[in-house]
Amino acid sequence: MTQDETNARLVGVSLDEKSLSHLHPDLEREKRIDIHDLLESNQFSPVASYPGGYTGPFQLRMRVTASLVLFDILNKDGDPLETIELPGAGLNAAVRDYISVCESYFAMANTGNAHQIETIDMARRAIHNEAADALMEQLAPRLAIDLYTARRLFRLICLLELRG
Repeated sequence: MTQDETNARLVGVSLDEKSLSHLHPDLEREKRIDIHDLLESNQFSPVASYPGGYTGPFQLRMRVTASLVLFDILNKDGDPLETIELPGAGLNAAVRDYISVCESYFAMANTGNAHQIETIDMARRAIHNEAADALMEQLAPRLAIDLYTARRLFRLICLLELRG
């Protein structure tokens, strides 16, 4: 791995905790797993608006307002570099669909009907992949990420949308 590849990554991720104060314990566990998995493997490189760009690795703080998903990008020491504002409307349908199918999946998981669980899981994965592709496309002018990173970031956006 080259020095550039080593630096084009996240070493810290946090979510707006005041928005997440009422997360169900299962969702809190999912959040911890997603952040852990994201930090284990990710590609994350802001496209800076000045020559030379930013030097990573980076930290990311994620927030959601009524109409925006905000990505606060910080250097490894926690100093702010920039905030990327992503219109929430571009992901709203995918977030609603993903949350709905996940609720169905978890409800069905308790019934033991393997065929229905598999069908719902296939739909969940399809929505997840489509949403990750859309997220990558929307962020492309400002942020270079891979599909794995986009998938994890999308799940974290969904958790922020479930805020108390």
